[in-house]
Amino acid sequence: MGRYEVEVRPLAGRLASAQALPPGYNLPPVSEWLIRLVPLDERLYYVQMLLYPEWSLGSPTASTKVYISYQYERGKILQWGPGYGKPATQEVNTKILLVLEEDGKYYLVEEKEGFAGEGVSKYRNLVAHALEPFETLGDAGNSVETVMETIVGYACGFNWDPWSFPIPVQLAALEWAWISNNFGDRRQAMLSLGEIGPEAIEAVPFLIDALREATVDWEWETVIAALTATTGQDFGKDADAWQQWWEDQE
Repeated sequence: MGRYEVEVRPLAGRLASAQALPPGYNLPPVSEWLIRLVPLDERLYYVQMLLYPEWSLGSPTASTKVYISYQYERGKILQWGPGYGKPATQEVNTKILLVLEEDGKYYLVEEKEGFAGEGVSKYRNLVAHALEPFETLGDAGNSVETVMETIVGYACGFNWDPWSFPIPVQLAALEWAWISNNFGDRRQAMLSLGEIGPEAIEAVPFLIDALREATVDWEWETVIAALTATTGQDFGKDADAWQQWWEDQE
């Protein structure tokens, strides 16, 4: 069993069942907190560990431990692709909890549910709009939001910031998106690979498999564009030609 199953999943369960704060409880100032980010599923955990291993905010010796648990999922269709009758992307739904640990008990301090979809013009803004800030965190909330936006953004398939992390780390983070069961995640992963360009060359086998599985014009166009951007070649819909080219490079 991996670390997520042994450590994170049990903790996530305890956070999800946190009690309400006792009446009249006075929280210590945020400056005295140790804040730890806890993803609620293995996919987010994987991406978080790649981008921000052991992410926390505050002093390791702080007496007050606070956890922020979070999750996201794709919702209804947001936008239809031009002329193809297929959705181009979907809305993002998020849920985040701010939980205090004290004497082995967990207390819910604040809870947020957010979503983004209609009226959001850029795909990357979907995540930023869906992550509602915590009032309790005050100024510290900016750091938390930045980290969460990046993690959820990569999990959705967005090449969130191509200059923040080494390319191998970006590709590893995007891997969960391109094997996702959600078409929106897969599509965004291919667009992100195209943005990375030639440095995403190791993703070519995935893109060739995606080309073989493509069935309406928008799927072919998305995959071919990513293949062309990463390889500098253009064999159109001919998956065998792409495969042969790839084998010739080895």
